[in-house]
Amino acid sequence: MGTSVSQPSPTASSEGGNEWNDVKDSIRNFTNIENITSKLVVAYESQYDASASEVIVDRGVESVITSLERQISANTSSEEKVLNMMLASRKELAINNCNSFFAEIALSAASTALMSNNADVMKKFASNYAKRIIDYIASRDLPMNIGTKGLTNLGSLDRVLSSSEQYFESKLNQSQTGTITEKLKSIFTQSGEVTDE
Repeated sequence: MGTSVSQPSPTASSEGGNEWNDVKDSIRNFTNIENITSKLVVAYESQYDASASEVIVDRGVESVITSLERQISANTSSEEKVLNMMLASRKELAINNCNSFFAEIALSAASTALMSNNADVMKKFASNYAKRIIDYIASRDLPMNIGTKGLTNLGSLDRVLSSSEQYFESKLNQSQTGTITEKLKSIFTQSGEVTDE
């Protein structure tokens, strides 16, 4: 018999609940992808003392990024690059005691980026990682709202999730300077950027 308990995000009766209601309303009305992803991050951030960028792009994720950067120029097959990146990342995460749930998502996104044959592996990694984070936040925190009054089907949510990677790619293209870590953190820094449109 298991003892695990699911820990959903705050409901409307709690301090963070209003932010989640804003997310639900934005998805229902599908205002625009930037507004919706911003509200998702703000709602997620309402649960932590740290900023979302510090939680989502933690030391473990930074370690994975470093391992990925080392493999990009290696003169080996994509499969070998993935294997070497995974081994190096696992070693660094263990030595530095910085593995996290987000580092695991970053490892998966890094593998996808290396196998994609994309010209800009780091940009592919960053947009794929950001999309996976939004997918995670939405899948963890919105199920209690799906099917309730105001959000009667999954169509609007599917539009958000299917457009998020392209949105993040365009956001990364707009950012001309900075490391990939800085660009990722800027994506998840939302103070004062949420608007109702």
